[in-house]
Amino acid sequence: MPRPALERLAAAVVVATLALGLLLAIRRWAVDVPSGDSWELVPLLAAWRDGRLGLAGLWPQHNEHRIVFPRLAMLLLATVSGWSALWEIGANVALAGATLALLAVTLRLTVAPRWPTLARGLTVVAAAFTFSLVQWENWTWGWQMSVFLNAWAAAAAFARWPGRWRAFGVAFGAAIVGAFSFASGIVLLWLVPAAFVAQRGAGVRAAAATFALAAALTAAYFHGYVSPAGHPSPSLALDHPARAVGYALAYLGGPLVRGDETRAAIAYGALGATVFAVAVAGAWRTVPAARDVLVPWAFVAGFVLASAVVSAIGRSGMGTAQALASRYTTITGLFWIATLALAALAVASRGRPTRSVAIALVALGVALGAGWVRGYAGGVHGFRWRAARLWRGQACLRHYATADDACLGLLYPMPLRERAAALEAMRLGPFGPRAGS
Repeated sequence: MPRPALERLAAAVVVATLALGLLLAIRRWAVDVPSGDSWELVPLLAAWRDGRLGLAGLWPQHNEHRIVFPRLAMLLLATVSGWSALWEIGANVALAGATLALLAVTLRLTVAPRWPTLARGLTVVAAAFTFSLVQWENWTWGWQMSVFLNAWAAAAAFARWPGRWRAFGVAFGAAIVGAFSFASGIVLLWLVPAAFVAQRGAGVRAAAATFALAAALTAAYFHGYVSPAGHPSPSLALDHPARAVGYALAYLGGPLVRGDETRAAIAYGALGATVFAVAVAGAWRTVPAARDVLVPWAFVAGFVLASAVVSAIGRSGMGTAQALASRYTTITGLFWIATLALAALAVASRGRPTRSVAIALVALGVALGAGWVRGYAGGVHGFRWRAARLWRGQACLRHYATADDACLGLLYPMPLRERAAALEAMRLGPFGPRAGS
């Protein structure tokens, strides 16, 4: 078998193994019961069934997010499935697969022409981050579709679609989905026109028009915006800049640590930010003709960096450890994929790597590999912990009228008896005919 074919086969086997590991974990530990913020969907389900739901019902804030597209998708899935959490989880896995496909296409178009073997290796790396169990919270919580849509939007917005106008339309359409799925997606509305201005041959007039549209959509997003109750003031980030920087770096390093390793996460975040800066500066300066292939990866990584900054401004007051929440790692995994692609392009732009560069790349690979394993192992623990809580809560929910408040609180910290009664009346979710089947 020719070497390229053998490499493709090996990459496909590893990617399939990573996907299978995720599916087996979901099969073993995912629980078909609404949990956490998913209970906020109950009033919308009632309005949907009664034909009373319009855009006004999809538009309201959830914390700092306007989750229009996730709400619509979850309502459609509930209609088909009788509101099964497992259907939502399956949709999230499909979104992750679609995101990986976009990343793989972009690798083939940017890295493969210069370094085919490494492009296939980076596809495996992309799959490792995309399917990592460090995302355990998102893999077991259908409501987190907002995060998966946000990650998909970032990958779609900067994929190298053929044709200037088509690229513009697809990219900005993806940015709109991202913005109205998760708050950090607002950054995409501004990065998309910036990316096309940076690429050779991009239409400046079209980009200017898109900037104007971005401004209009951003204004619409913040019209009537209310700061979420219980969230710290953003001014705390200015009062404590060191803590905010630490939060942002820990946010970036989250996919490479267990959930309680704050210092290690900060160290990984600082390493990633350094590699990103060196790779972009080196390749941009060395080979001007290759700058167009840097744009997709530079802006994907830039999107995550901007998300880290925005999150630090809004949440660093909660403490640096909060940056390690599993739910964020779906987005931050993109940073490492993009940064490694940039590093590959930077090395390829200089020809054969020197001995010192080769040693640095090996050391980087070892450090990231060790971190990924720790994050994955922590994800296994997270899966088990969450499953134990949800199984107990599911058992209490069957007798919600008399169940202990603390036990029901395992599913939702707010009172849910009224919403459980509404679900039972609609014969949906755990009270539907498919429940337990």
